[in-house]
Amino acid sequence: MKIKSIKVIDGKNKWSESKDKLIHMVLDLGEFEEKPSNKIEGFYERIKEHLPSLQSHRCSEGKAGGFFKRIKEGTWMGHIIEHVALELQTLAGMDTGWGRTRGVKGQKGVYNVVFNYVDKDKGRLAAREAFNVVNDIIDNKNPQIDNIVKKLKPKTKLQESIRKVLKEELNEVRVPRSERVELYKDDNIIVVVPLTHRALQKYAHQCQWCINDDIHEWEDYHKGKHAVIIQRNPKKPKIGITGNPTASEIFLLAKWDNNQSSFEDVCQMLDYEFRNDRTMSDYYVTISNDINNFATNIVYYSPETGIYDQEDNFLWNFNIEINDIPNVKPKVIEIMDDYLTEEE
Repeated sequence: MKIKSIKVIDGKNKWSESKDKLIHMVLDLGEFEEKPSNKIEGFYERIKEHLPSLQSHRCSEGKAGGFFKRIKEGTWMGHIIEHVALELQTLAGMDTGWGRTRGVKGQKGVYNVVFNYVDKDKGRLAAREAFNVVNDIIDNKNPQIDNIVKKLKPKTKLQESIRKVLKEELNEVRVPRSERVELYKDDNIIVVVPLTHRALQKYAHQCQWCINDDIHEWEDYHKGKHAVIIQRNPKKPKIGITGNPTASEIFLLAKWDNNQSSFEDVCQMLDYEFRNDRTMSDYYVTISNDINNFATNIVYYSPETGIYDQEDNFLWNFNIEINDIPNVKPKVIEIMDDYLTEEE
């Protein structure tokens, strides 16, 4: 099975006269078009074990337990994913309960899975997590329902306030001089070499590559070997045709260009349907040839291992050198290179 697309509907639509906030997922069942639930050994027992609360789903039977009856007798995976997406949202405290699954005309095994949401981002996530949960149950794996529900729970105003305060504290906290070297500072940029993992988190906290998951690599890869270049007057990120920042688009399109992700997967991750490989390739070439489309408000630099932007784009792959980064003058490059290549 694979997800072909996930889109958010907010307004009048063809699926429902009463529901205007809907997630529309197009799902290709692949081999499971010929394998409804009653033909997958143990599926019925396992889904009851992992999601017992589905007992409340009445489905077309019109009574509690009706959906489980449909699974036992045999129903298709698109229908099951629809119900699981609704239940995951319900378990996370969001009042949902409307859904429809219908075949795409003229495409065997391809289905429109439509269900309502409260929060559009959580609704999109529920679609992907429901797909993952059902696949885990098919493969006799243990889906981590509690963790998924935690991810889906909408943030309260208090949580958002705490998050804002913590972010402000992180921005204000001063890292002791013993934990960083400030190589250069002017009205436009600051250049810092972090000497501790805490300093790396402080100065590069907005970056994808940063930071929270790479502590095990700190001594070998990061410590004293990279400079963080911070623009003091950061620019707003450019937004591309998919509605995502262009730097994010480049990162995902590069995975497709390097055969690390499929055309369909990239369309799904960007939540945008390119017409074909050619249009995707043309767009990728266009945006990746302009440095303004990269996330250069903070970059991570080593004269030996390269340059990364905030989205983890490896800039040397795009023929971008350190002197192309805004406000990085020859004098600054000399200072960085002298320090970073100095033998211990």
